Amino acid sequence: YLEVSVLDDLGVSEAWVVWTVDEGDEQRAPLSPLGADVYAGEISAPGAADVDVSWWIEASDGENDTTSSQGSFRAYLAAPSIPAVPDGRLVGSTVTLSWEPPESPHTVVDYLVSRDGTVVLQTEDTNAELPLIDEVHFVTVSARFETSLGTLEGDPSPTLLITPTIPEIDPLEPAYGWQGTTLRVTLTGTDLLLVSGEVDLDLGEDIAVSELSVRNADRLEATLEIDIEAEVGVRSLLLTSGEVEVVELEAFTVGMASDAPQLVGLDPVAVEQGAHATLVLTANTELGDAPSLDLGDGVIIESIEVDGAEATVELAVARDAPLGERAVVLDDGTLILEGVSLRVRDQTVPPEAVCGCVGAPASGVLPLLVGLLGLIRRSRR
Repeated sequence: YLEVSVLDDLGVSEAWVVWTVDEGDEQRAPLSPLGADVYAGEISAPGAADVDVSWWIEASDGENDTTSSQGSFRAYLAAPSIPAVPDGRLVGSTVTLSWEPPESPHTVVDYLVSRDGTVVLQTEDTNAELPLIDEVHFVTVSARFETSLGTLEGDPSPTLLITPTIPEIDPLEPAYGWQGTTLRVTLTGTDLLLVSGEVDLDLGEDIAVSELSVRNADRLEATLEIDIEAEVGVRSLLLTSGEVEVVELEAFTVGMASDAPQLVGLDPVAVEQGAHATLVLTANTELGDAPSLDLGDGVIIESIEVDGAEATVELAVARDAPLGERAVVLDDGTLILEGVSLRVRDQTVPPEAVCGCVGAPASGVLPLLVGLLGLIRRSRR
């Protein structure tokens, strides 16, 4: 809409507003007199949300025509305010953006969030969680409006420069486990900002995480207990530390229980109370250099020597060690291996030497006894 003054000493018979959109074809519309040489008219919708319009006035007094100087303007739909981010250092794989709606007579349909010139999010809210994938991001937000020409996108907001610190996770060590097994893992990375008591590690509902210990800001250790019916295959990892969340895809693999490392041999399979013994344990995998062994109450481990998949164990059994079978649990620092059992049996006591016979009499005694018996018989007659 515009109002212009058109003056002529003979009087104005006709007046028009003429315009072009992005230097296209001329379009025109008549101006209506409002009185006192003032005329009003409208330049119709340009057909897009971001165009340059050039315009001028043409008038006639019936004998002569005249043309005004040219004016121009840019037709656009308003932009939202510049996006805002939380104060302080940005650490994480996402950031929450917020903005104010644009001032416009048109209804906002939704917003488009662009990162480095590419639309990455579409939302009806005035905030969004933006994934961070690089050390520098140029972010803008634009609104889409409902207009008489349909849904049109408005101007982008001023550009927001984001320079986050993005945590990175190194591969888990180890990154492979088996159904029904327990193993210890180490997680390291950069810019993780791990805080003891505020850290959580999630590998899925069928893997229980225990004994989680933060060693420093970029290193933690944990024990994984994999359910015997855990889903086999590759899975992602979610690390949470305070408000920082890091997702690592394809971080861990669960294998079949039938392929799991385990103890497969024990020699001997039984020991006695009060005895010293040497056991040889055999596994179906190479053992760590400094394993620990749990044989239950009353069995003291004196030394363990490892040679590949075998461990030679020197032990002592207490005289009052509980009798019966007990599971053998070998922790080689990474894997906790089971599969064989040891039996503690009662101490064997050799019987005392007892003789139930009469020793042979001294020489000459037997004939004397026989003679006495003969005399007794004759006296009775």
